[in-house]
Amino acid sequence: MKTEVVKVLNKANDILRESPLPRIERYKLIISLITYHHISYHQEIVEKEILDYRFPYFVPEHCHFNDLVNSDRYSLKERLISNLVEIEAENDFLNGIFPISLFQHLDSYYLVELLMSIHYLYYRVISECDTQIAIFVQEWLSPREINFGPDLPVQVAELMLLLLDLKKNEDVYDPSFCIGKMLISPKSFDGNLGQYQGFIYGETNQLDEFWFARVLMILSNNLSVNVRLGDALLNPQFKESNSYDLKTFNKIVSFPPINQKFFNHGEWSYLGGKRTTFGMPPKSNANYAWLLHQLASLAPDGKLVTLVTSHMLAAYRAELNIRSALISEDLIESVIALPSKILQSSSVDLCILIINKNKSEKLKTLFIDAKYDYLQSRRANELTREHINNIIQTYNEFQDIGTYSKVVSLDDIKAKNYSLAVKEYVDNSPNKKIIDRLQQNHKTFKEYSFDSSSELDQRAVLSMRRMKAGSETKANSVFISSMQSRNRVLTNLDELTPQQQKRYIEVQFNENIVLCRYAKLYLDSELGKLSLEHLSSGTFAMLSIKDLHKLNIYVPEKSEQLKVLELANKLEAAESTLTRYKSDLITNPSSAHEIANQTNRIIFDLSDISDIERVKILVEINETKEIEFKQFFFLKEQDVYNPSGKVERSEEEQTKVIKNIASFLNTDGGTLLLGVSDSGKLVGIDREMSALNLQKIEKYLKDLENKVTNLLGDSISKLVRLSSVIIDDKNIVIVDCITSPEPVFMKGENNKYQDFYIRRSSESEALYGYELLKYIEMHFKNK
Repeated sequence: MKTEVVKVLNKANDILRESPLPRIERYKLIISLITYHHISYHQEIVEKEILDYRFPYFVPEHCHFNDLVNSDRYSLKERLISNLVEIEAENDFLNGIFPISLFQHLDSYYLVELLMSIHYLYYRVISECDTQIAIFVQEWLSPREINFGPDLPVQVAELMLLLLDLKKNEDVYDPSFCIGKMLISPKSFDGNLGQYQGFIYGETNQLDEFWFARVLMILSNNLSVNVRLGDALLNPQFKESNSYDLKTFNKIVSFPPINQKFFNHGEWSYLGGKRTTFGMPPKSNANYAWLLHQLASLAPDGKLVTLVTSHMLAAYRAELNIRSALISEDLIESVIALPSKILQSSSVDLCILIINKNKSEKLKTLFIDAKYDYLQSRRANELTREHINNIIQTYNEFQDIGTYSKVVSLDDIKAKNYSLAVKEYVDNSPNKKIIDRLQQNHKTFKEYSFDSSSELDQRAVLSMRRMKAGSETKANSVFISSMQSRNRVLTNLDELTPQQQKRYIEVQFNENIVLCRYAKLYLDSELGKLSLEHLSSGTFAMLSIKDLHKLNIYVPEKSEQLKVLELANKLEAAESTLTRYKSDLITNPSSAHEIANQTNRIIFDLSDISDIERVKILVEINETKEIEFKQFFFLKEQDVYNPSGKVERSEEEQTKVIKNIASFLNTDGGTLLLGVSDSGKLVGIDREMSALNLQKIEKYLKDLENKVTNLLGDSISKLVRLSSVIIDDKNIVIVDCITSPEPVFMKGENNKYQDFYIRRSSESEALYGYELLKYIEMHFKNK
C-alpha cells in the first residue's frame, strides 16, 4: 500500500520536473490535488451512505474529482480552477488550501498528465490507505528536505512525546507547531502514541507550514487541531478569554527555531507580561525568548519538553541570569544530550530540556549522555527503538548509571556556575574512556589544572590569551589552535601569517614547573590530542579559553622532563633518518641493499637501546645537523700520535669541540661523539688519555665537564650529559645536548661570554649583529 502511494507521488513529481516550477511549488501542486481527490472521495462515500458519519467538508456534486478527469481535456484546466474556487467558497476551512495561481500558470499538458496519473494510480489504493495517506506524504517529503517546517526526525519527536508522558486524550500545546504537526497523524508513531486522540494547539508564522498543517488535518480526517497563523513571540494566538494573559497548558512540547534573529526585542519586552518572570532574553537571538514564552504558557503543575541547543545550556550574560533563576526555582527535571547530526539540514548539537513544575525528585536534576548512541546513516544519525527505550527507562528510573547518566544536586549545579551542559556532569564518549585509560600512565606525576584559581607559584599555567596579529609573545609559551588543524600546538608563530596567528591561544607556563617544550610534547601525544578534541564544543568544534580552563596536564620533575625531551630528540632524529632513507630508496632504487642494512640497525625497540648500539647507529648515519664526530678533545692529532716532548693541552682544539656543543644547544640539540674520526672510524680516546697520563675515564669526563662549563657557563650543566662506552676495547665519549631554553654564549678572547654559534647542516656557524639578534628573537622567544 505504501509502495503504491509512493509510486503515485514519484510519478507526479516526474511529470512536473520538466515544468519550470520550483521544487516546493511542484510539491504543493501534487499535495493539493491529492487533498482534492481525498475530499472528493470521502464526499462520494458519504453520499452513497457507505460511511455513517457527518463529513466536515462539502463538495458540490458537479465538482467531484472523478467527473473532472472524465471531462474534455481542452477545458480541463479551466474546469479544475472553477471547481477549486467553488469548493473553497463552500468551506471556510479550505480557504487557501488550493494554490489557484499555480494552476493558472501551469501548462495544460502537465496538468492533464498530473491529474490522470494521480487519479488512476491513487484511486486503486485510496480505500485501503485512507487517512494513512498523510503519513505517507510526510515520509515521502522527508528525504527531499522539504517538509514545510523543521526536519525533525519522527524518532526524536516520539522520544519527546514519551518523555512528556502524553496520555491518549490529553491536550498538548506546541508554540512552533513542529511536533504538534506530526501528532495530527498519530499513526506515524508506535505504541500508545499511535492511538492519541487529544486536542492539539499550535501556531506558526510561516504560511507554507500553516498550509501544510491544514492539509494534514484534512488527509487525516483529524479535526481535533487548533492551529493558527501567527507569531507566538510577538503576537501569541492563545490567550485567556477577556484577558491579555497567555492561555496555559499542562503539557507543552516544542522544537522552536534555532538561533532565530530577534528583530523586535523591544516589542517582545513590551508584550512580555508573565514571560519576563525569570528575566529578559538577550537581543542576539530568540532562543531564550521561546523558552520564556513556553514557561509563561505552562500551567502550575505543567510539564514542558523542548529541544534546545547545547550552547544555550552554558551561555553567559542574560542567558545565565535566566538559567540561574530556573535552577534556583527547581524547575529543571532533566537534560538529555542527543547525537550530533540528528538533523539533515544542520549539524548543531541538540539537547532535550525537561521542565517540570511538579517534580517528584526535588532539588535534583538528571543528566543523560545519549550523544554517542545512534545508528549512522547517510543523511543524518538516527535513534533506534533500543536507544529510545534506554533513554525512557533511564529517565523513569532517575538514577546514576555508569558514564551514561547522573543525578546532580541543585547545589552542585550552582557550583558549576549554573551550567546545564551535560558534559559537565556525565560523559559517555568513547574518547573520554580512552583518555581515562591513558591518564593512568601519568598518575605518578603531579597533576596541574590550566585553571588559574590556585596560588601564583603553584600554577602550571600563568596566563592565557587569544592572539592578535603582531602581538608580542611571552616566554615559555605554547600556542594552541582554536580550530582543528594539522599544527594544533606550536612553540612559536614565526611561520604563520598575522591572520593565521589570530586563530591561536597563547598559554604561558610557569618555567619552574613545566617546560613549554614538554607541554607541547604532552599536547601532541595521543592523550593530549584527545583531551583537546574532547574539550572542543559547539557546532564547529571551536576551542575557547573557557574550554582550556578544564584541561589538566600531568608533569614530572624538571629533571625527568629533560630526560623525556632528550629521548624525544633521539626519536625525532631516528624518524628523520628513516624518512630520508625512504626518499633515497624512491630516488635511487639500486641502493636498496645498502638502505636495508642501515634500516635494520634503526628498527628496534628504542626504549631498550644501549649506548653501545646507539653509538654504532650514529656512526652508521654519519655526521648530520644533529650528529658530530671528533677524534680528540684536549690534544691535537699529531700530539697524540707523534708526541715530541711534553704534551700541552690545546685550547684551540678544545674551543673547536665546545663550539659544536654550543651550536647544538642553540639549535635543535644533538650528539657529539669523541673518539670517532671524521670518516666514522672508531679510534677511541685511549691514546689521548695515555698522552695526558689519565688513568681513569672518570677523570677525563670530569676535566671535559669543567672545560665546557667554564666556556659556556654553569647553567648549561642540565642541558649537557656526558657518558662513555667501550666498543672493541676503545673508549668512546658521548656528549648529548638538548636545546637550551635561552641563548648560550661562549667565552671569547676577552674572557667574556660573547660568541654565539648555531648548527647549519653538519657544521657550526657563528652569528653576529642583526642576524644574531633576529635569530634570538625568532628562536628563543617561546622556549
